Amino acid sequence: MMARTPSRDRRARWRAGYVQAWGVGLLTFLMAGEGGGMASALAQETVGGTAPSADSVATGNFFEFTGRTVTNVQMFKRALLPGPNGSIVEDQFLAPIHQSLSAHALGVDSPLGQDSLEIQVAAFGQVVPGADDATRPATWDVASAFIRQKWQRASLSLGRQVVAGGAARYARFDGGSLALSSRFGLQLQVYGGLTAMPRWNQRYGYHQLGQSYEDWSTDPNARLHVDRNDYWLAGVRAGWERQDVGSLHVSVHHQQEQAGPAQANMGFSGTLTKIQHLELSADALFSTEASRFSDLRFAAIVQAMQSDAAGLFVRAEVLHTVPSLLLSQASVLSVFGFEEITEAGGMVSAELPLRIKIDASAYGQMYQEGSPGMRAEVSAHYQLDDKDSFFARAELGRLDTSDNGYWMFRASLGCRLPKDLKLLGDAYFYRYDDSISGYRSSSFYAAHLAYQPDAPWNARIGGSLTTSPYADYDLQALARVEYQFERSRR
Repeated sequence: MMARTPSRDRRARWRAGYVQAWGVGLLTFLMAGEGGGMASALAQETVGGTAPSADSVATGNFFEFTGRTVTNVQMFKRALLPGPNGSIVEDQFLAPIHQSLSAHALGVDSPLGQDSLEIQVAAFGQVVPGADDATRPATWDVASAFIRQKWQRASLSLGRQVVAGGAARYARFDGGSLALSSRFGLQLQVYGGLTAMPRWNQRYGYHQLGQSYEDWSTDPNARLHVDRNDYWLAGVRAGWERQDVGSLHVSVHHQQEQAGPAQANMGFSGTLTKIQHLELSADALFSTEASRFSDLRFAAIVQAMQSDAAGLFVRAEVLHTVPSLLLSQASVLSVFGFEEITEAGGMVSAELPLRIKIDASAYGQMYQEGSPGMRAEVSAHYQLDDKDSFFARAELGRLDTSDNGYWMFRASLGCRLPKDLKLLGDAYFYRYDDSISGYRSSSFYAAHLAYQPDAPWNARIGGSLTTSPYADYDLQALARVEYQFERSRR
C-alpha cells in the first residue's frame, strides 16, 4: 500500500526538521575541523579516544584527530494482523533517514599545558518522510559536546557527557566531572549537572499519567514541557586498582526527576586477578530509596588450558535482580509487578584447532512467583583465516519459563567476494511450546552486501524479513554509508 500524501503543513514540518537536522550535523562537522572528536555509530553514546603513548607525551608533540559520519536510510512496510478485538490496523510505508556526525581531538595545546586538552562533539539528525500526525517528522540532538583539561593525575570535563557503571549505571548530563588518581592506584571522581533531556522524549500527544483523557485528547500536537532544573544528578566514585592484583570501587549516585528521586543508589564492585588463570568479580547495586539490593552479580572465570592451537575457558556466575528497582522511581513503570529473579549457571568455551570454536552455556532461574525456568545454548563457529574470508556459525537454544517456552535455531554465513565486497547472511527460527495467537513459530531472515575498500569510507545495503504471531510479515531495507578519517602528529 502506498503511503498517503502528507498535508502541506506536515510537509513543511518535516522539511524544516530536515534542514535543522543536517544544519546541526554540518555545524558539528565544522566545529570538529577545529579540533573535535569521535562518537559511537548513530551518536547515541560517546566513545573515549585512544590515549597517547608515554613516549609521545614525553616529547610534548602529540596530536590526534578523528572524525566520523554515518548515513542510514531505512525502508519498511508492515502488514500487521488485526488489532485488539479484531480492529483493522492500517499499513504504513516509512523511510527514515538518520545522519550522525562526530569528531574527537586529543593532544590539543592549551594555556594550562601542552597536549593537555581533549575535545569531543557528536550530533545526529533524523527525518521521516511519509510520517503521519502521530509520528514526529524530524528531530535532531547533540549526543555529546565536552572539553577535558588534564593536569598530571587530574582531569576536569565540562559539557554534555556520559557517566556509566557503578551506582550510576548509565546517564548523560550537562555539567562537570573532576577525576583524580594517584601513583598507588587510588581513584576519585566527582560529577554533577542537569540530566540530558533528548528531544525525542517530547512526543506529540504524550502526557503524564494521572491527567484526565480530556486534557490532551483534543489537541494532537500537545507536548509535555518540563523544567530542566527539576532534572539533575550528582555522584561520587572512589576506588583502588592494580592490574596484577585487582580492583575495588565504591560509588554513590543520586538522580532527581520532577518532584522526587528517580535513582538513589550505592554501588560496590571488585575484582581479584592475583591468582593465576583465575579471575573473580563481584558487583552490587543497593537502592537507598527501597533500602535493599536491586542487583547482585558474582562471577568466576577459569582459564583451564591455553596453547597456540587450543584453549579452554570456564565461566560460572550468579545473578539476583529486582527489575522494578532498576527503573526510574519517578516513572509509572516502576510500580508494575516485576518479579525478583535469581539466576545461576555458567558457560564453557573451547577453542579448537582449524579455527573452530565451541560455546555451551546453561542457566537456571528462580522467580519470586511462578515455577522455575532455564535457558541453554550451544554453538559452533568456524573461521577460515584472520582476514575473515569465510565464516560459518550454527546455534541451538532452549528457553523455558512458567508461561511458555521455545526452541531456537540460528545459522550465519559470511564470505569475502572480489572487488572488496563482503556478503553476510543470518537466519533464525523459533518454535513455541504453546501457540501464541494461534501461531507456533516465528522466523527471521537477513542479508547484507558490504563494500569495504582499503579507504576511509565503506557502504552497506541489506534487508530483513520477519514472520511472527504479531505480523504476517515485517520487511525492512537498509542502506548505510560511513566515512571516517584520522590525522595525527607524534
